Amino acid sequence: MNAQYYWDEDPATISGHRRIRAHIGGLHCSLCTGTIEKVLGRQPGVKKVAVSLMHEQALIEYDPERARPENLLRILMDIGYTISDPRKIQSFEAEEDALTKERDDSCLLLP
Repeated sequence: MNAQYYWDEDPATISGHRRIRAHIGGLHCSLCTGTIEKVLGRQPGVKKVAVSLMHEQALIEYDPERARPENLLRILMDIGYTISDPRKIQSFEAEEDALTKERDDSCLLLP
């Protein structure tokens, strides 16, 4: 994993800290969000964690002297979640259009 592409930087709310936004796959319910918040919240240097089930994202605020984003994301992967490259995430409408085009193209190939 080329970690530099697997999160977006957001402005931190605590002076001297950093905040990242990670796109997470494998979230199914509020238990998943609670698990992520608990596991990451216990990591040294992590000050705040907020997970959105609807947006499949985590906001993680941390002390850069004590925590590294790639290590935090590795923890998420180790407990069974996937991390998406934010540059490759498409809107629902774009994905739906691509699937429709793929279906239409494959129908043209049928005898």
